[in-house]
Amino acid sequence: MSQEETIAKLLTENRRGVCGTTFLQHYIPRFGGHIFNLRHDKNWDIVKERCDLHEHKNTQWKYRLIKSDTINYDVEENQNYSFNLY
Repeated sequence: MSQEETIAKLLTENRRGVCGTTFLQHYIPRFGGHIFNLRHDKNWDIVKERCDLHEHKNTQWKYRLIKSDTINYDVEENQNYSFNLY
C-alpha cells in the first residue's frame, strides 16, 4: 500500500480526524504533500483543525475528511438523512 493510499484509508476510517502524529507513527513524515494531492487531484474536502484527540503539550493539527468521491461527512454524527434511488 502506498503512502497516499494509507493516508486515504486513515482519513476515511477516522471520522473525527487523524492527528499529524498518527501519520508520523505510520512513517509518513511528509504527509502534507499527499493531503494536497487528495485535495486537488481527487477533489477531496479535507479540513485542518487543532487536534482535540489527544492532550498535546504544543499545538498539533488533525486532518478531517469532510467529503470524498464516496463519503460525505458533511452531516452531523447520528443524523438521519434520506435519498431516493432512481
